[in-house]
Amino acid sequence: MQKRVEVVVQRSGAEVVPPIFYGAGLRYSKPGKSWYARWYMEAYVRGAMRKNRMASGDLKDLRTCGSFTQPGTLRANCTVPPWVTANLRGGFLFAEHFWLDVALTNVTDWRYRAMASGFDFPGFGVNATPTASY
Repeated sequence: MQKRVEVVVQRSGAEVVPPIFYGAGLRYSKPGKSWYARWYMEAYVRGAMRKNRMASGDLKDLRTCGSFTQPGTLRANCTVPPWVTANLRGGFLFAEHFWLDVALTNVTDWRYRAMASGFDFPGFGVNATPTASY
């Protein structure tokens, strides 16, 4: 007498499917005819929605389901929490071919972790970026 065993493996496609990311902003700019009158400023938000449905591989992955307070341990109810950051950015043309952009990121100092990144993103940040064009 023979016994037959069938193994059925169901896959849901990609193992790590990120949540929905979004961003929106408002920008004001002053286009001037002279090079010294051009500048802009903007306020924008970036974020991600909550993810409740996790793949089986994600449930064992410390990068996705790791504890925020106890490193190296898995959370019991693994979901990716939503996050949103408020940001400000501005810049001006300070010479004919030179821009200076300044950004204030995560001004609310929100602690967040992007899906499968494995680390918490830093809080408030300041960036200054000079740009030259020719």
